[in-house]
Amino acid sequence: MAQPARKPPPRPPQRPAPKVVPKIVKAPPPAPLVGLTPLGAFSPARGFLDDVVTDDGTHLGVVVTDGDQHVEIQVLGMADAGEVARVDVKPMTEAVRRFYLLGDKLFVVPRRAEGVPEDAPITPFFVGLDGQPLKRAPRLRPATDFFVRPFAGQQAIIAYTRDPGYRKGLLHQVEAFDLAKGKKLGKKSGRLVVGKDGRDATLDFTPHYFLDDMTVVVGTRGGVWRKKEDQRSPDTHAAWDLLTATWVKDEPITDLVGRARKLEIMAEHPHRLFARMKEDNSTVEVWRDGVASGLTLDQPLELYVAASLAYAVRGDKLWLSLQIDPVNPPAVARKKADPEYLDLFEVDGDRAVRKARIHAPKKKLRWGWVGDTLWVMEKNVGFDRGSKLITLYKPS
Repeated sequence: MAQPARKPPPRPPQRPAPKVVPKIVKAPPPAPLVGLTPLGAFSPARGFLDDVVTDDGTHLGVVVTDGDQHVEIQVLGMADAGEVARVDVKPMTEAVRRFYLLGDKLFVVPRRAEGVPEDAPITPFFVGLDGQPLKRAPRLRPATDFFVRPFAGQQAIIAYTRDPGYRKGLLHQVEAFDLAKGKKLGKKSGRLVVGKDGRDATLDFTPHYFLDDMTVVVGTRGGVWRKKEDQRSPDTHAAWDLLTATWVKDEPITDLVGRARKLEIMAEHPHRLFARMKEDNSTVEVWRDGVASGLTLDQPLELYVAASLAYAVRGDKLWLSLQIDPVNPPAVARKKADPEYLDLFEVDGDRAVRKARIHAPKKKLRWGWVGDTLWVMEKNVGFDRGSKLITLYKPS
């Protein structure tokens, strides 16, 4: 007898296929460096790095202090920021205004204590890299300020004196001295005596600002009497070299309004080469010997904090930096903040090309060049003065 056909067993209920959830891939973190390779870093074990930094082309000099009991000058190598020398200058000064690396010795200009008038005289000193005072160091009279710069074909000490108590008016005096023996260079001291009317009567000259470590003064020179025309010629834009007692510039004034703006800006930036942001933040200006020209960046200017502009010279090229504004207009439009980079630009003619970037969230950086090595100091947060770290980089 035939068996009835069996019903197939019921199929198990089908489970719905699991939903495929796309994996969320976070954006990679910003690169800490772009276009730079770190060489080494230096952080003081005690105190902090003061703002005074200098170099001799092959070494970097920094001041380490705690603002009270500790004042050292440390010389660093450029290969890895390793210590070359450490000199305790606390027995000789409470603080350092500036200093110069001169082979196996230092020339140190003290900083005045708070509350002491800027005209008060100071006395510089020499000290060896071994920390010992030099036995045959030049002896210099106190002056308002001191510099080391080329003069008459050699490196010389420049002593500048500002004396408002001089009997004939405000005295500006500049003298040059030999670095080795302190012998005076030049026949006479360079002098400018400014009377109550704001001019030097002997030169018929009204000074406006100083250049080249107080050795050149720029201002307005009075015209001369033209007998044939029976009138005085117009005033000129002129520059007087105090050390050589010569006019190094004497030009007609063709734009009175433009010159007034120029004098105001140059008084704020008394350098032959510098960069600044135009008043309306529309462009970066480069000033060369008192003449301004607009600069085109290869990045949109609206990305940056206008007030963050800084500059330094590398060889014969000007470099500048700008800090990215994380909430710049394009970032706001796409509703995503930009990483806070410090961008470094090399200026070539009327263009600036971005060459390097340092990721610096909530940081304030100061920087400069020693030859082809970039040094960067991280400023102390909440303080105008001092840093906790200096790092050396090589452009890559």
